[in-house]
Amino acid sequence: MTDRSANPTAPSGPAETGPSGADGLVLPHRGRAILRFGFVALGCCGLTALIAVALGAGWILAESSEGTILLYLGALAMAAYLILAAVAWAMASRDLRLMAAGRVDPAGRARTRSGRMIAEVLTVATVVFALGLAILFLKTFRV
Repeated sequence: MTDRSANPTAPSGPAETGPSGADGLVLPHRGRAILRFGFVALGCCGLTALIAVALGAGWILAESSEGTILLYLGALAMAAYLILAAVAWAMASRDLRLMAAGRVDPAGRARTRSGRMIAEVLTVATVVFALGLAILFLKTFRV
């Protein structure tokens, strides 16, 4: 850290030192937040899988009120983890681009990559799962 008494215009902290962009500032990384988005999305995915197993195994009948509630909760969890995964994927991609350009602190690169990987897998798996459900629905009800 520099002595501000000797030079009052000197940078005052680590966020203003290191590789810099046009304005001389390096943004802090968001690797921890991105990884958390990925893990929360993964947890919602697990909740959806448990609901699907409970309904598929016949532990709870879909025609009962509990089954209906679980179906709605499963759909809500699926939407939640798809949104979280997409947000984590977009945030991670942006941060990795900015890290390569020297605009974001590269200390969080590993966490950011991990969060993006989790988000990519969940997003692709959700799309495949949704397509499978659509095909099953069409075959079952002959729409």
